[in-house]
Amino acid sequence: MLALEQVWFQNRRQRSGARPKVDSLQPTSEEDDAVTGLAVTGLAATLPPQLPNPFALEGSPTASMKMEAYTYPAAPFTVMWASQDWLNFCGFTNTEVISQSLRCIQGPETCVATLGELMEAISRGDSVAVTLTNYTKHGIPFRHTITVEPLLNSHKQVVLYKCASSDVAVLPIPHRPPSPAQPSVPELVAAVQASRASTTSAAVWACNGHAYGIQGAYEAGA
Repeated sequence: MLALEQVWFQNRRQRSGARPKVDSLQPTSEEDDAVTGLAVTGLAATLPPQLPNPFALEGSPTASMKMEAYTYPAAPFTVMWASQDWLNFCGFTNTEVISQSLRCIQGPETCVATLGELMEAISRGDSVAVTLTNYTKHGIPFRHTITVEPLLNSHKQVVLYKCASSDVAVLPIPHRPPSPAQPSVPELVAAVQASRASTTSAAVWACNGHAYGIQGAYEAGA
């Protein structure tokens, strides 16, 4: 029996010695840094690059810019497609401009008479080029020559209008006079109090005058 117990304890010690310590399974600090660095590097590789500000190009013409928009062939001539240069310069997204008319770039300095000439030529089915002042989404004025050309199918029917801009020049934003200063809250309170005081004084004067009138009439009758 003693011999069996010694063999059992000896086998247990051997099994315990062969088993690695729990601490040895934990990575060292150097291993932690290496694993963390690999994880961060892999994550950075999967992230998309920083996207540009969608309005960074608004009102910024370039030499190679190709501003084009294609509209429906009938009123109100809604936009069916616009080039990326057109979207970038005018400050719109594709979703915002599709199914909208080009009235979205009109403003206070857009000449109504010139628009009338443009629409008259379109009604005749003619190509036309005019110079207009239009505005970006956020109100930057610009002048450009817009050429409108009807696109025909094999049956000589107008299926689209091509609107191309050239000679684009950004205009200075007109100076607006400052609005008159608004009174502050203390000034408003003082004005209300002064109004109430003057109203009270007038009421007292009216009451006193009425009393004096009654008293004079009584004395005259007496």
